[in-house]
Amino acid sequence: MKIKTLIIDDEKLSRELIRSFLIKYPQIAIIDEAVDGFDALQKINSLNPDLLILDIQMPKINGFELLQVIEKEVLIVFITAYDEYALQAFENNAIDYLLKPFSEIRFEKAINKVIDIFTNKNNQEPAIPTLKILQQIKTDRIVVKTGANIDVVLIEDIVYIESLGDYSVIYTATKKIIKQKPLKEFADMLDDRLFIRTHKSFIVNSKYIIKIEKFTKDSYISVLSTNVKVPVSKAGYKELRDKLDF
Repeated sequence: MKIKTLIIDDEKLSRELIRSFLIKYPQIAIIDEAVDGFDALQKINSLNPDLLILDIQMPKINGFELLQVIEKEVLIVFITAYDEYALQAFENNAIDYLLKPFSEIRFEKAINKVIDIFTNKNNQEPAIPTLKILQQIKTDRIVVKTGANIDVVLIEDIVYIESLGDYSVIYTATKKIIKQKPLKEFADMLDDRLFIRTHKSFIVNSKYIIKIEKFTKDSYISVLSTNVKVPVSKAGYKELRDKLDF
């Protein structure tokens, strides 16, 4: 079986260079190219690639944000002009990370890794995980796919998040969005100086809290500026006191 490969890069010259390197490998089948994250998502869903040669810095949504909405198992080789993303790339289980401009010899090393892993996978031998989104990386926005639509939510616009088991509901002042991610993973990725786990089922953006009211002997209610009341457990109240210093 050939490795179905999608090249994702907003720079035409970069895509052409990668294509010229890849055509030398009989194991690789280049199925298409994509110029940004939205274009890539559509092609991933329709073409079902095995491998993404993925740029990180792109218009609309970047490479890491694209991974948040991919529902398929896929191998990743990151390419970028910025070396500060290396740790995040490997923690996303990238096969390799190529810093532009890279040589053909360096590219060959990455593709040989891919071929070895793909061969082991098809032979049912143990291989490294193909795609696991790293949840604890701090970010300034969240990408959510709903049907054919993609919403990009700025972290600062999140008022609170409510748990629905393996899903979470993200509330802003104007809308709510459901994302398939448990609340604990949001707790790991959000800045805990601003976002407080007030209850086992709620995370609240503290800048929207205007009042905390007593509810029962061991629980409280946080009143938000959007006229919403969110429960506060005993542990959540202690967290609020420590973070808000009252």
